[in-house]
Amino acid sequence: MNILDILGLVGGLSIFLFGRKIMSENLDKLASSKMRNIIETLTGNVFKGILVGMVVTAVIHCSGATTVMVVGLVNSGLMSLNQAVGVIMGANIGTTVTAQMLRLGDIQASAWYIQILNTRYLAFLFLAVGVLISFSSSPENDKLINTGNICIGLGLLFVGMTTMETSATGLSHSPAFSRSFLLFQNNPVLLILIGAFVTAILQSSTASVGILQALASTGIVTYSLAMPIVMGLHIGTCVTAILSSVGANKNARRAALIHLYFNVIGAIVLSSAIYGADKIIHFTFWNNIVSRGNIADFHSMFNIVNVLVMLPFNKLLVKLADISVQGSDKKNISLLDERLLSTTSLAVHQCTREIVNMANIALKNCYIFRNEILSGNFSKLSQIKKNENQIDYLEDEILSYLGKLVEKPMSYADNQRTSLMFHVINDFERIGDHIMNITIELRDLTSQDSNLSNAMTSNIYNLTNGVIELVEMSIESYDKDDLEIAAKIEPFEQVIDFLTDSLKEQHIERLKSKELNASNGIVYLEMLGHLERVADHCSNVALAVVQQHNIYDESFNRHTYKRLIHKTESNEYIKIYDEYLMKYASEFVSS
Repeated sequence: MNILDILGLVGGLSIFLFGRKIMSENLDKLASSKMRNIIETLTGNVFKGILVGMVVTAVIHCSGATTVMVVGLVNSGLMSLNQAVGVIMGANIGTTVTAQMLRLGDIQASAWYIQILNTRYLAFLFLAVGVLISFSSSPENDKLINTGNICIGLGLLFVGMTTMETSATGLSHSPAFSRSFLLFQNNPVLLILIGAFVTAILQSSTASVGILQALASTGIVTYSLAMPIVMGLHIGTCVTAILSSVGANKNARRAALIHLYFNVIGAIVLSSAIYGADKIIHFTFWNNIVSRGNIADFHSMFNIVNVLVMLPFNKLLVKLADISVQGSDKKNISLLDERLLSTTSLAVHQCTREIVNMANIALKNCYIFRNEILSGNFSKLSQIKKNENQIDYLEDEILSYLGKLVEKPMSYADNQRTSLMFHVINDFERIGDHIMNITIELRDLTSQDSNLSNAMTSNIYNLTNGVIELVEMSIESYDKDDLEIAAKIEPFEQVIDFLTDSLKEQHIERLKSKELNASNGIVYLEMLGHLERVADHCSNVALAVVQQHNIYDESFNRHTYKRLIHKTESNEYIKIYDEYLMKYASEFVSS
């Protein structure tokens, strides 16, 4: 044993971890929309949760990342503990995929087309293909770039594994190294603790299994050594979730504890069963040398059996976590949990949902203005102010979160969506501002012992009806990314502009003839202007939805697009315009 072997082992592990990171990040980007759909279909059914945990972890090759995601979703109130327990169980099975891939290193054959499947040669094949794809792909072609990076990551994973194996072979010739293995051979508790400790340090059960598989190539690792280490490493991986739950709400801390209890209890029960059976049966294979494939098979079998054993007690795990962390959360739950930043596609999705929440608060103020304020009930002004403060708070929170999100590596599509979010947030926030302003102006007018005429109030009420429908459409089109709804917004907004301009012209003529009071007449004009600008912001949101559907078209320009649809005015555009004009124009009266 010399320093070069140790450096080789550490270097190989570094390449292995780096390769896994590249592969995981790009698999996440490639499967981002599917992953969101999978997570959103979660129900209280623990079996579906297990399936979700398996699929997500198999995709991103990291059970730690899955459990951190679970803690984040629970902390955001998007997942219950009953759903979380199933995902956590499934994650333990999904993480065994990498070990099964690494068993390809056991392949020995004379035929080159079989020998190439050995990880030693497969590494170079994946690296070559990955570099070729990455270098020949255009920047906006997400799928090809991600596919190329996945190949590069997988190639580096295999290179790291091969490097560790080569260095481990050198270490195996050291008498001290061999004696250390024999020293631990009859101490399963210590081996379980070693597996837990190494995994806690690396925060990756995949890496721990990879090291064990590399050491297996030396021919000195036996079943009695490998099995307890594998049982222990899943205890160590709980550290990642526990650390991520620090500062989270009580339910999130309970989710992290469920992960810990599941792995600790499972290790105790199964190790007791295995060693108890050995005392009775006396396993003949106990001191046999293991291969990479043997370790991969036991790793998979252990986790599957652990899930089957613990599955009937899933509700007891939740209850145990409830007992451990007592009380309930009283603070407001935000969808924007920093733990989700590690899965950027999910973080982008959560930003969209929080923006929609902010927009719906602005919509509530529209309802309050129309139903209460216009009729002179200013007792609801405090609610409008409270909602407006909440809108401003959410704007700051979302912008701060987006600032952190844009620093993370993400797909081209998600990067473009994130850029558009900054504009959409501003539009929805400004809608809230205009409703606040129009309310204050009406309140100030009333405090001066002056009021709008019945005709003015009726016109503002009817115009607000149209604006509210427009706001509802803009929220729905953005929430559902619905291009069909977005296409209706621009002609509808033009109807609002036409009606507002007509009311302004009519009113200004009456002001000139001094038929109306100047003070309330000016407030009336200002209110019309605010409602018109709300409609403009709805048009901006619709344009953002259209732009999201054209993110790969470098020639797309939202201002050019808007001028073009006004210039051409297709039959469909005219039809929608006439429909909304007929719906609202007949309701207005002379002020």
